[in-house]
Amino acid sequence: MKTQILSILFLGTLLACFSACKKADSLEQVANSVIADTTTYTLKKGTVTIKTPDTTYVFTAPGDEIHFSGDTSYYNINCYRDQYTSFSITSATGPKLYGASNIYEFHLYGLYQNVSQVYSNVYNNGPIGTIGLTDYLTNSSIATGTFNANIAKVTNGPQATPTYYNISGSFDLKLNQ
Repeated sequence: MKTQILSILFLGTLLACFSACKKADSLEQVANSVIADTTTYTLKKGTVTIKTPDTTYVFTAPGDEIHFSGDTSYYNINCYRDQYTSFSITSATGPKLYGASNIYEFHLYGLYQNVSQVYSNVYNNGPIGTIGLTDYLTNSSIATGTFNANIAKVTNGPQATPTYYNISGSFDLKLNQ
């Protein structure tokens, strides 16, 4: 009788472990695909390239974190490498193919030759630039497109006179299949 109880307890524990593993797998699938009601993607595959006057920044998933989110009124791409290097761009309108949208917000933080580089629309009073999609939620793509922005390089604190630079880039974000 004691052996049967131990066998049942062992089998129950084993089933609980397999069940927990299956739940973890399903959570990973949810975390790496569309999240209901928010249309947020955490990418396993994709590239975002940003060209500044100093250097070119390239974010590549899965080594770097890349997120795409949005709805009918905006879309946003966020990239994060480490505490020194990140990028965020937000459109002023929802996704539309083959048409340019105004950029609502743009921030790039990076290191170039061990010097902090900060590009931001913090000083922009007018148009920042445009972002356009050439592919959106088709085949294996979440979004593919380009952007161009006239952005200030932030130096010496908020009182400094900003100098504006043309920043361009592209993105090719893939569905997690």
